[in-house]
Amino acid sequence: KYKQNNITMVDAAGEQIAVYTQGEGEYTVVLMSSMEAPGSTLNLRTITSYLGEEYRVVIIDFPGTGFSPDSGAEKTVDHYADIIKGVLDSLGIEDKIILMPHSFSGLYAFRYIEKYPDGIAGMICIDAAPPEVGPHLIQGKFKKWQGFALLGIYVLYMLLLVLNETGVVA
Repeated sequence: KYKQNNITMVDAAGEQIAVYTQGEGEYTVVLMSSMEAPGSTLNLRTITSYLGEEYRVVIIDFPGTGFSPDSGAEKTVDHYADIIKGVLDSLGIEDKIILMPHSFSGLYAFRYIEKYPDGIAGMICIDAAPPEVGPHLIQGKFKKWQGFALLGIYVLYMLLLVLNETGVVA
């Protein structure tokens, strides 16, 4: 019943993607959780009650998490960036987009901005992995991870300062 009442399924990059939306506003905040989370639409929904008062909020369940089925497609950063784009396109969202990735979804958000920079108003990283994390994980250099977590917090702080100065966040 929860899925029937709250979740919209959209076609994005050849995948069926579960999406939760709430609120209305000039800006759209796109919440994305890590791949380890069982489902963003459930985990991040509590945040939407606050953000949804002033922003349109979109939460994406990536393939194989939450209510999105796993199609077996290759899980690449490019593919997940295309999924984000497909979700936003299907919802008619073209600009004033604020990406809010958590953990590994930071890799997808950074790649999305590289591929589709138009319409991005900002990004708020919640302990999100920057692009430099990928090679370190592949090479087994896990000691560096703590530095990247601190970098994510620093990026969040700097972005909030910029958004505050531009009037996007008061």
